Amino acid sequence: GPTVEQAAEEQLDGPTLVLSEESEAPLATTLIVVVTTTSLLSLLVSLVLGNESLRIPSTAAGLWFLGMVGRTHETTDGRYQRGRLMGYLTANPGCHFRALMAALDMSNGQITHHLRILESEEAIWRRKDGRLVRYYPLTNTMNPGMSDEELPVPPLSPDPNSLQGKILTLLDADGPMGEFPTQAELAKRLEKSQQLVSHHLRTLQKFGLVEKRKMGIKNRYKLTREAIFLLESNDDFTRD
Repeated sequence: GPTVEQAAEEQLDGPTLVLSEESEAPLATTLIVVVTTTSLLSLLVSLVLGNESLRIPSTAAGLWFLGMVGRTHETTDGRYQRGRLMGYLTANPGCHFRALMAALDMSNGQITHHLRILESEEAIWRRKDGRLVRYYPLTNTMNPGMSDEELPVPPLSPDPNSLQGKILTLLDADGPMGEFPTQAELAKRLEKSQQLVSHHLRTLQKFGLVEKRKMGIKNRYKLTREAIFLLESNDDFTRD
C-alpha cells in the first residue's frame, strides 16, 4: 500500500492557492477605501477639536454612548463640582468652555457632563461667540432674552472669531498704516452697535491690549506693544 511519504507527496502535488491579478485588484481597492476613510475621520476630528460648538455636543454624544450621562445615581462629588462651576460662572459670567476647563481643572468629559446637567436644570444657559461657546448663570437679570449689549462684558478671549478678536485684528491692520479708528468707525466696520463695541474696548483696555488716545477732537484706539506681541505669538491669528 502507499507509504506515508507517498501520501504526503500526493498532497503536495494537489491544487495550490494562487492569487491572480484579478483577486489582487479588490484587495487594493479595499486598502484605498480604508486609507481614505481614515483620512476623512482625521479631518473630522481636527474640525471638531477646533470648534467649541462642535466639540461640546460631540463629547456629550460620546458620554451618552458610554452610559455616563444617563446614570441615575448621583454622587456627592458631582454636586460639589457643579457647585464650583456655578460659583465660578456667577463670578465670571460669559466665561467660555475652554477657560472653564482650565480654571476648574476638569477634563473635557467632566465639564461637558456637569454643564449638561446644569442646563437641563435651567441653572445656566449658553450663547455662541465666534468659535467660542459662552456660559451664563440663569437669573432674572441675566437670561437668553437679553441682547449682547445688555450682558456683562465677558472675560478676555483672544479668539480671532470673537468680537474682541475682530477688534484686535482691525487695529492690527490699521496701525502700520498710521490709521487709528474711533469707536464709531469700529462699530460700523464690525456691523455692531457702538455700545457693544464700547464694552469690549473697555475690556481690552483693562487687560492692557488697547489704548485710547485723544487725536484732535476724537478718541482713537490703537494696540499696545503687549497686544502686538500677543498677536505675533498666537497661531490662531494670521498676520501678513
